[in-house]
Amino acid sequence: MSPTIRRAWASFKAEQRKMAIAAVLVVVAVVLWVHLYWHATPAPAQAQTLSPPPSASAQGSARLSDRPVVRVNLTQDLGRDLFAFADSHYATQKPGAQLAGAAKSPASTVDNSQQAQIVTEAARSLKLQTTIVGAHPRAVINGQLVGPGDKIAGFTVRRILDRKVIVEMDGVQVRLEM
Repeated sequence: MSPTIRRAWASFKAEQRKMAIAAVLVVVAVVLWVHLYWHATPAPAQAQTLSPPPSASAQGSARLSDRPVVRVNLTQDLGRDLFAFADSHYATQKPGAQLAGAAKSPASTVDNSQQAQIVTEAARSLKLQTTIVGAHPRAVINGQLVGPGDKIAGFTVRRILDRKVIVEMDGVQVRLEM
């Protein structure tokens, strides 16, 4: 025998538990290989007709009487669809962007309202696609992944909320919603 085989055999003899496990695995592998060789194709599936379950009287009424009986009327109308989305629980607003702040002084009201209108029109080109809230919030706007402080189309991302992003341009904040 070669020295490599002698060393392997000596290590197997030293650790008899590992040798026993290896021997069992070899036997299982041989049995599976022989089974696969003799039965190369699996047996085809066959459908069987099932007999109806035995009635309650055949099973014995003593077992059924030990259990409490609960009756549920499934035909009762609940008056509402449990899976319908109720948007009345959420704030409603006009489609598109909404201003988050307003001007304070009357002298600058005209300038600020014009600036706000210009910024709002520019914000209409932004499309909020998704938001990810958490320790490091992110949003996808116009196909670009952005975070707070990032710039996109001249706007600076200020806050990322659930389904909303607040962006700012020229001191005017605009809220984008999905």
